[in-house]
Amino acid sequence: MSMRRTLVSLCVIQAISQAAWADQVTAGQPSSDSIELQNIDIQGAASAENAQGPVDGYRATRSASATRTDTSLHETPQSVSVVTREAVEDIGATRLQDALDYAGGGGRGNNFGGQGLTTF
Repeated sequence: MSMRRTLVSLCVIQAISQAAWADQVTAGQPSSDSIELQNIDIQGAASAENAQGPVDGYRATRSASATRTDTSLHETPQSVSVVTREAVEDIGATRLQDALDYAGGGGRGNNFGGQGLTTF
């Protein structure tokens, strides 16, 4: 029981000592070293991106191709890479394989032709 009493006593002494060291400031009177800051008005707007709509920038956050629903890519239980129209236009891709070079997590191979002279 004395250990519990000692712990309670230490907690009370700690609380009292912190209150004794606190500065007394009266309401309505600013201290001599206080600085008054200007008011700042912050306004913003959220973009409402959907799976079929346009994407702001290069990074899409929603896709309808993996689940056939308008689902967040974060909640999709598989790997999905979206190459936006803006990205395709900026890299100047004229073929699908050129655009897919910039999609992460996949590779491409063109194995539709026959064996050429370089395979021997």
